[in-house]
Amino acid sequence: MDELLEENIESVEDTGFSYEYPILDQDNQEITDPDLKLGYLRKEEFNIHHESIPEQWHYKVVSFRFTDGEVYKIEDENDPHVKIIDSQKGIFNYQSLDGEPERTIVGQTIAPVIDNVLVPAWDEIKTFYRYVPYTEKELSDKEFLANGPASLAEAQETIEDLLLVIADLLGGSEE
Repeated sequence: MDELLEENIESVEDTGFSYEYPILDQDNQEITDPDLKLGYLRKEEFNIHHESIPEQWHYKVVSFRFTDGEVYKIEDENDPHVKIIDSQKGIFNYQSLDGEPERTIVGQTIAPVIDNVLVPAWDEIKTFYRYVPYTEKELSDKEFLANGPASLAEAQETIEDLLLVIADLLGGSEE
C-alpha cells in the first residue's frame, strides 16, 4: 500500500502540482492534472486497520548430555546430530552419524527462539485530496463574481445614460 501511495504522490508531483497527497476523483480514480477552474480539492482521510500479528517461536536444542557425562553443544540449528521430533513442544533426539558410536542421552538443554515478535494491532491514517467538480450554480456564481464588477460598471453607465434620456424627455415635455 505504501508503494502505491508513494507512486501516486510522485506522479502528482511530476505534473507540476505541489500537493503532498494523491488526488482522487469521485470514483476513487487518481487524477494527476485536476482542472481547478471546474472543481476544487478537499483534503480527506481514511483509516486502515491492521490486525495484530501474533508472536511465533519454536524451541532449539542448546546441548545434549550423555550417560558418560559428556556434553555435546549444538552450534547450529541445522546440526546433523539433532533429530527434530516437535520443535513447537521442544522434543528432540540425538542421532549418531555413520561411523559414530551410538550414545544414550540423559538430558538436553533447549531454548526458545522467537521467529516473529508480537506486533499489536494498529490504525494507519491515509490522507488524500478529493477532486470535487463545481455544480452548474457554483460555476455560474464564479463566472458572475469574476465578471460581475465589469458588468456592474457597464450597467451603472447604462442606467445613468437612461436617466439622462428620461430627464431630457421629461424636461423637454414641460416646455
